[in-house]
Amino acid sequence: MDNLNWKDYGGKHHESKITAFWQGYVMYEKFGIDYRKAIFSSQICLHQISREEALEKLKEQPFNDEKIKEDKKYIAKKFGITGEELEQYLKLPSKTYVDFPNNKKLIEFCYRLYNKHLNSKRV
Repeated sequence: MDNLNWKDYGGKHHESKITAFWQGYVMYEKFGIDYRKAIFSSQICLHQISREEALEKLKEQPFNDEKIKEDKKYIAKKFGITGEELEQYLKLPSKTYVDFPNNKKLIEFCYRLYNKHLNSKRV
C-alpha cells in the first residue's frame, strides 16, 4: 500500500462503483450469487484466511445498506434513469442465456463431434 499507493476498495474489482454494485449487491440479492465465496476460496488456498474465518464472514451481509442507497443514486444518474426506474429493473424476473438467442445447440453439436473424434482415436 505504501510503496505502490494501492488502495483497498473493499472487494475484488470494487474500484468501479458499477462493478461493486453489481457483484456485491445485485448478484447477491437478485440471483443468490455471493462473489465472496470465490474470493475467500482463493484466500484460503493462499493461507491468507482460514476456512472458519471465511464461513464467519459469509454469515454477514455482503453490502452496507446505507452505501447501497447512495450507490443506487449514482448508478441511476450514470445510466440516465430515475431511482424508480432502477428499482423497476432490479425487480424484473431473472433471466439466463437460454432466454436469448444463442448458439448453444451448435456448441453442443461441436462438443459431441469433438468427443466422438477423441473416442475414435482411443480405440
